[in-house]
Order: sequence, then C-alpha cells, then structure tokens
Amino acid sequence: MKEQEISQNLPILFGKKSKKISIVKPLTHIENDTGKTRHFTPAAQEWFNSVYNYNPNYIKSLPIADINLMRLLKAYFSSELKESLPKTKRLAIRYRRHTTKKIFVGKGELKHSNDKAIVTFYVHNAERLFLDRAISLLSRLLYNPARALTKYTHTNIHKKEKITYNRTLSFNEFWAIIAKPHYYKKWCTQIFVQKIDVINLYLSNINMQYNILTKMVKINLISEEDKNQTFINLCENMVSILPDPQFKEIMPLYENSYTIHLSNFKKQLLLNINKFRSGFINRLMELVEKIYDKKVEFNIVKLKKLHLNSDLFTQAVALKLKNRNNRLYRVLKSSLNKVNLPRIDRVSEIFHHVNKDDLLVNIIRNDNISSMFKDHTNDPLNSLLLDTFADVDNIKVKVIKRTSIKQRSISLQNYVFSILKHLKMRGIRIEAKGRITRRLTAARSVFKMKWKGGLKNIDSSFKGLSAIMLRGQFKSNVQHTYIGTKNRNGAIGVKGWVSSK
Repeated sequence: MKEQEISQNLPILFGKKSKKISIVKPLTHIENDTGKTRHFTPAAQEWFNSVYNYNPNYIKSLPIADINLMRLLKAYFSSELKESLPKTKRLAIRYRRHTTKKIFVGKGELKHSNDKAIVTFYVHNAERLFLDRAISLLSRLLYNPARALTKYTHTNIHKKEKITYNRTLSFNEFWAIIAKPHYYKKWCTQIFVQKIDVINLYLSNINMQYNILTKMVKINLISEEDKNQTFINLCENMVSILPDPQFKEIMPLYENSYTIHLSNFKKQLLLNINKFRSGFINRLMELVEKIYDKKVEFNIVKLKKLHLNSDLFTQAVALKLKNRNNRLYRVLKSSLNKVNLPRIDRVSEIFHHVNKDDLLVNIIRNDNISSMFKDHTNDPLNSLLLDTFADVDNIKVKVIKRTSIKQRSISLQNYVFSILKHLKMRGIRIEAKGRITRRLTAARSVFKMKWKGGLKNIDSSFKGLSAIMLRGQFKSNVQHTYIGTKNRNGAIGVKGWVSSK
C-alpha cells in the first residue's frame, strides 16, 4: 500500500508526456528506435563453402576438391552419344568446346556438415531449347517443304542434284502424307490456317474412325496390323487424284530426311532429359562422394535465362569471344539485348523510408507479457498476432508513387514474394580485355565494356539503410565472376556482374 501511495503522489516532473497522445509515461519508457534488420546472405553464397568438420586438415583439400567437382559436372553435362549408335553423328571435340548449344553449369555453392555435403549449382539447358525448336521446325518442313534436298543421279553416284518443292502442300497431298499411321499420331492435328474450315470436317470424321478402330483393338476384335491397314485404306480412299506429278518423286526424299533427322534429334533429346534423372545423377553422385569422402546431396536450379546468374552469363560471352570471326563490341552488345530489367523509380526509392512504428520489435517494446494475453480468449497468441499483423484474407500493402501513397489488397503469396531480398534484377555489366582483335598479330590489348541498369545497393544508396559486404569488398546484392580464356592471339579476360534489387 505504501508503494502505491508513493507512486500516486509523484509529481509530473518525474514523468514525460507523449507527443501523439497526452498521456503521462514513466521515465523507463523507450521510444521506437530500432530500425530494419540488415539482410545477411547465407555463408555458402558468401564464401562458396560453408564448412563444419571435426578434422581441421579436411579444409586444406577443399579448393582442389571444388575444382575437380566443377570439371566433373561440366564433363557430365557435355557428354554425348557414342558413335556406335545408329544414325547419330558425333560432334568433333573442337566444335563441341566452342558450341553454345549445350548445358551451361555455374559455380557450385557447398554447405558441409560432418557427414554430408549439399551442393547447389545453377544450369541453363540451351541444348534442350535447340532440340525442341529443331523438332518443331522439322515437323513443319514435312508439310511445308522449303529447303533444297540433295538427290544423287543414277548415272553417277558422286554427282549431286539439288531439288526443291518450295510451296505448301495441297489438301490431297496433305492427306496423302498423314495417311501413314506414324505421321498421323504426331502431326495430324497440325492444321493449315488457309484450309481450316475444310480440314476440320475431315479431321472429325477420320478422328472418329481412328478411335473406333482403337477400341476394337482393345476388345480384341481386330489386331494392330488390321487396324493400321484399315486406317490407311480409309485415308487413301479420300485421296483419289494428286494434282502435282512431282509430288510422288520428291516426297520420299523429304520423308527420308525427316525420319533420319527426327530419330537423331529424339535420341539427343532423350539423353538430355535423362541427364537430370535420378538414374544418371546417382552415378555422378558416387564419383563426387569419392572426392569429398562423404555423402553428397545435389540441388540443381534450372534457369530459363543466362543472365540470371553471372557465372553462366560470363561463360557464354567468353565462349563467343574465342571465335575470331565474332566482333568484340557486337558480342557484348548482343549479350545485353535480351536482358529485361524492371523499371525502378529513383525518386520514390529515395523518399521511401521505413516506418519504425510498424516493426514488431517497436510495437511490443514497452508492453508487459501479461498485458499481451487476454483472459477471455481461447487462443491468446492468435489474438496477439492478429492485433499486430493483418489477416491473411485482408493483407494490404502501400504503393508509393511520386504524388501519393495508396493501399491495395494483395495475396499471401505475393506478399511473401514482395518482402524477399534480391528477387528482381537491378543491372548487369560485362567487361572484356586482352588479345581480342581480329588481326593475327595483335600488338596491343583491347578493353571494352557494356552495361545495363546499375550495380548500386538500393538499401544503402537510396533508402539510407545499412548493408553488409561479402568477403570485405563485394556488395551483397552483386554476383561477380571472372573467367580467363585464350584464342590464337593470346589471353582473354572476361568479367561479369549481375546485381539484384
């Protein structure tokens, strides 16, 4: 009782008033002074190796082990089919090293524990994109012949004759091709736009007949051979007259070229797909486990664009510069043409300051634990969080513009993505120096540089927030890669930077 009387009789001199509300607060009250927490990148991204091991001598062998790992990964993803397989042509080693139609592998990030190593590396499958496009173009070529084919004369085998059927097939010629079951199954649904009304009627009819024959095979009324022969007869009855007599002569050449190239592309595509499956990857992991002498786990990140990772982007530019026929400035300029950067308003970024009152640490700083929970609620922790944060179904974010600040609703998924760091690209830069002239006698080295966007850290440069540095000198929002290569003239150095927001 005496303590309560003393606290009630204290003069206002020993308290202070709040600026917002006229409430007398004790001297122990702490103002909201805690700012936004700095973003710390994972140790595996900072040093490329996050190591925990009881044996200190194990760390000494890691640099050589990492080099052997990257050599093994690049050799595995650049492997090809054997020459013994039919209808496949093995690419020469010189062209295989210089081609850009391959799987690019970026530098790995390793996280070591005492008994396991987690390897994270980035890949860009340019070979898969090339094969998919080649198969698509090959299917169009069968129905719309455009390129010249080589035909050997009967008198002289070594003499070649180039013939071309450079026009779209007519309606009857089109049906003569798809009458073959192995063409029908894959390409029958490709309809010419100029004949869409006529072909739709026939497609519905022949599709229905094909489905009926398939059901008859399932219930064992007819065999698969009878089904194919019946279907061919149905299609041939629709094609009575072929208007162009050259069609019978030239289409076997196109079909032969089509089947040879299609089988080759399909085998390469199948090998490309299998490289990422567990059956092939497990054999690779066995070799990697021997390098690190522990169990290994792979995290493969597939990137759709090369410029999303500085290692992949710099590898592609260095590969282009090894060819003396490629001009330096054109290579650097074309490498940035496909880079699309989001628009960043510098004025709004400069005037956008973090409201310290909205941070959780400042909200509950002066509250007692007992006052946070209410006795009449069944779930006091849930009620506390609902008072502090917004409901999942009613999340609103501030949209800052030059003239005003508005609030709009946003989904939970978009809200989580919006608070992630380094989610969008901020800029990209590429430098090349060395003996990159087209002359064979290069007396001087050449230096060229191209960039798009900027490499500044938005938190430290515009918002006034503190940011950390990696390895003492590199910015946390920038990936930096240096690759040294050479050509006939001498050494070449290529540097690449990719920054994120």
